[in-house]
Amino acid sequence: MASDPQTWAELQASLAEWLNRSDLTAKIPELIAFAERRFNRIIIVPEREAVATATLSGERLAVPTDFWQLRSLYLDTDPRVALQQVSPSVLRSEYAWQTTGKPQVFAIIDEQFVFGPAPDDTYAIEIDYYATIPALGASQTTNWLLTKHPDIYLYGALLQAEAYLMNDNRLGLWKGAMDEAVAELLESGRRKHTSASPMRLRNPVAGWGI
Repeated sequence: MASDPQTWAELQASLAEWLNRSDLTAKIPELIAFAERRFNRIIIVPEREAVATATLSGERLAVPTDFWQLRSLYLDTDPRVALQQVSPSVLRSEYAWQTTGKPQVFAIIDEQFVFGPAPDDTYAIEIDYYATIPALGASQTTNWLLTKHPDIYLYGALLQAEAYLMNDNRLGLWKGAMDEAVAELLESGRRKHTSASPMRLRNPVAGWGI
């Protein structure tokens, strides 16, 4: 077996081998799915950044189907206008009347963007967001996380498996391994955002000899 599983089938086989259990075949996909739910909550990295464009002509607009968390939302005008996110209660109190105009704010309600005021025209918008990590399955045999970081998938699923098997002695081992691997991935993502440009030295202070 390959040391680094790259597909859903290989990951399932690798888990069964690491656990030395041949009786968990039916349970392993569920354990992987539980690990993926946790990955979505804790792994916020550049690989999840996505952009969607849409046409806004009414008060409401559905979030993208793979939406996890918003980064920013703009009216794609000239110049572009960043809209402010507010709570649903603030949106309803400030735009209680059926007024229309150029949208200024929005709230997320029931998997929809709700704008205030409701648009008085048709506007192009850009949605910058973090996408859900594609869940593995029969129709999604791999994804970027499994391809680049199979160890995270393996440790996360092993942690779920040991919890299911009530093997408390192994929980700490796999949790520590997963936490360390995730921390390294998060740090790598941080560096991608902060080290793209070369450092520039300031001008020397007047009077200093160089």
